[in-house]
Formats: sequence, structure tokens, C-alpha cells
Amino acid sequence: MKNIIGVLFLALIFMSACNNASQSKNEGKDTIAAVKAKKVNPDAGKFIGAWICQKPGKVGQVEGFKLKEDSVAESINTPTLDYKKWWLAGDTLVFVIESNMGNAPATMVRDTMIALNVSSDSLVTTTMPKRSVRTIYRKQNMPNVALTDAKWKLTRMDGTLISDSAYIQFDTTGLKFTGYGGCNFIRGNYKTGIASLRMNHLASTKKMCAPEINAVETKLFAYIQSTNNYFIVGDELQLREGAKTLAIFKAMGK
Repeated sequence: MKNIIGVLFLALIFMSACNNASQSKNEGKDTIAAVKAKKVNPDAGKFIGAWICQKPGKVGQVEGFKLKEDSVAESINTPTLDYKKWWLAGDTLVFVIESNMGNAPATMVRDTMIALNVSSDSLVTTTMPKRSVRTIYRKQNMPNVALTDAKWKLTRMDGTLISDSAYIQFDTTGLKFTGYGGCNFIRGNYKTGIASLRMNHLASTKKMCAPEINAVETKLFAYIQSTNNYFIVGDELQLREGAKTLAIFKAMGK
């Protein structure tokens, strides 16, 4: 009975995890010694690297996994689920994971997810039964740039690519920020927490430009005021309101 309860509890954890993977029942034969002999599909090279996504219920925090050439997997910010092994079976990523739940004995489980698309910077996955539920992992190609270490150029807003000169920059000492919306300059104060970000006391110049430029700028300035948290992956900054991504910026030299 205790084993059944343990497996059910572990299944609930996997259902809430950001990878939306499909957990199989406990694989008794999947000991660490047995799976170490598993070889990675030669075509799986594009999956090698560190993949992260937003941690459920933890604004600004990420979790994921690192896939190595020798078929070894490592966990990223998943302390109770220790990724040990991985391989590619068709379009399915298969993981062997060691679950460590408190004082209970470690349990080996097999976990799967379908890879819908993989590129040099993103991995799109889905669960086995629900292909409509997708998770986008970002490849962590570099250490995260600090919020105050760059001028952040606007690249995307509402999911649409932006080709513009708009940017935002955060002062390291006075908790001030400055920016440019494509027509007018903006400034104000900001305050951060562990992952929170609030920008207030906004002031801007009042120049009028072409309607299409003003439309982008007006929306950007409104999103700046709505932002309550942020998320940085490598050289990308996301301004967010709750779980919604409002605008995406790319780090540039100061």
C-alpha cells in the first residue's frame, strides 16, 4: 500500500512539472547500472545541451534538464527529481529519473515527452496523450546577463517581432531606469525583489511621430507600467505581468 501511495504522489508531481512529460509506472529494471549502457541515437545531437523553462508557480525561476553526449542527463533546479539517463526513440525523448522524496527510498522511474520541434535555441515538447498542450524550452547557451549589466533592446511584443530602436536600461545605484520608445525618451524609478520588478514615476518627452511608431511606443510604455515580474534567460529579458509575457528584449552593450 505504501508503494502505491508513493507512486501516485510522484505522478501528481510530474503532472505539475513544466515539462508536461508523461510518467510511466515504476520501471523495476531501470537501475542506474542497467541504463548506463544505453546509447544515444546518433541523430540526437541537436538535443544535446541545457534546456530550461519557467518553473510552475515560481515567477522568475526556471527548471529543466541537461542532455550530454554520453547519454547522461542532469537536473536543472529539480531537487527531488534527479535526471540520470536519456535517449531518443523516434520523436520521443526518454528519461530515467531518480525520485528522492524526503526519507523515502529513492525510486527509479521512466519519463517520456514527444519532441515536436528542436532548433539551435528552442525545444517544443508535448505529452503523449495531449499533443495540444505544448511546452517551450529555451536553450541556455550562456550565463544569464544581470538586469543592470546591459542596455536592453526591444525585439518582440505580443508575440510579434519588433524592428525598432526602442530600449530600456536600469541604473545600478540609484534604482532609476531610462528608455526610448522609438519616438520619445522615458525615465522613472524601479524596484526589484527575488523575481519581482516594478517601474513607476514614469516621465517622458512628448514628441509626435508616425502613427505606427506611436502605436508601438504607447503599448510599450503601458506594458512597462503593468510589469510586476521579469525573467532572464541568457541575453534575453522578458517583462511580465503575472504569467503573461508582455515584451521581450535582447542585451546589448551599455
